[in-house]
Amino acid sequence: MKEKRTILFAGDTITIVVHEALALMEVIYYGFTTLEEFKKAWETILDSDLYHKKVQKILLDQNFMHVKPEAFSWWMENWYPRASRKLSYFGNKNIAVVAAVNFVANFQTKEDVAKIKSKCPKLKVEIFGNYDNAESWLLK
Repeated sequence: MKEKRTILFAGDTITIVVHEALALMEVIYYGFTTLEEFKKAWETILDSDLYHKKVQKILLDQNFMHVKPEAFSWWMENWYPRASRKLSYFGNKNIAVVAAVNFVANFQTKEDVAKIKSKCPKLKVEIFGNYDNAESWLLK
């Protein structure tokens, strides 16, 4: 039987795929992402019924990601509080992050995850050096 997948968002540098049977959402970054596209992608997630009903695990593939720090600030200060209010179970999700290959983005990812863990202690967030290890952790 084929796994049911739905493309939730397809932008220039971000693709979001929901794997329903795995209760998993992948957010895949492909390069320099504008703040506008970043916001649009995450607003799509927040507005999606599929996300609310089906997703328990999130895999952020940031291997080739480049975003400005303002994007993460917006996510923490604007998007996450709204998501927490809208989704009472949001805090119990597991999030695996595949770290970016470039030094600056990798450093920023580590700082961002530390902030997430301190502000959102119910989220289980781990950083991985490759996709396979991130996927294994989520699926165990």
